[in-house]
Amino acid sequence: MDYDQAVAIAHDADSLPFALLCEKYIQFVGITENTPNWMSQLLVTGGDHGHGNVKIDGKPMSFQRALHASMGLVTECSELVTISLPAFTNPLAKTSRSHIIEEIGDIFYYTALMKSALDQMDYKVGLDVMLQAGQSLAGPSAPDILKLSIDALNRSISILDLFKKDLYGKNKILTASQISSRLAECLFSIKLIILALFNEHPTVTPRSIMAENIKKLANRYIEKFGR
Repeated sequence: MDYDQAVAIAHDADSLPFALLCEKYIQFVGITENTPNWMSQLLVTGGDHGHGNVKIDGKPMSFQRALHASMGLVTECSELVTISLPAFTNPLAKTSRSHIIEEIGDIFYYTALMKSALDQMDYKVGLDVMLQAGQSLAGPSAPDILKLSIDALNRSISILDLFKKDLYGKNKILTASQISSRLAECLFSIKLIILALFNEHPTVTPRSIMAENIKKLANRYIEKFGR
């Protein structure tokens, strides 16, 4: 995708049909993400304290982008927990809806990066299912939103753990199917949070969250996407 296409997505996000927006969003993420290619070669270094050499197998760029996505999911899910915590500890406190929406948008970002890296999970269909189910489910209470946020965080940690074991463990167990199944479990919790917001504010949908995330990125990269 070239510069002009990226600019068109950033400026037309609000008017794109949902299915097309999902497709373009994944392409947009590919433009804005900046995963460095630092693990492509076999690394051999001297071990500390006389313990011999340390060897790390080189990893393709797709692995490195997926690792980047898994770390991003953990950090964004942890921020979602932090935002949801005040309403649980203090019944009079109100969780900021706008902050929750922003963090979910960032979770979408890293989900799209993961999908792009692995070409395994059909991200577009998953989001469409979330949107269609919105009107039929009662919204969780504030404590439930915290519980769902913690569950999403735990699922994202389990994804990162797969990468840790692949890089540093004796048994290489990482597969795209393992990652996508755990990612689906993480997104199920995010789905329920979106539905809770949707029930209170019908304008909050996966589509609106995704469009807002694109516009936020466009503002962040104003030199790249400004006209």
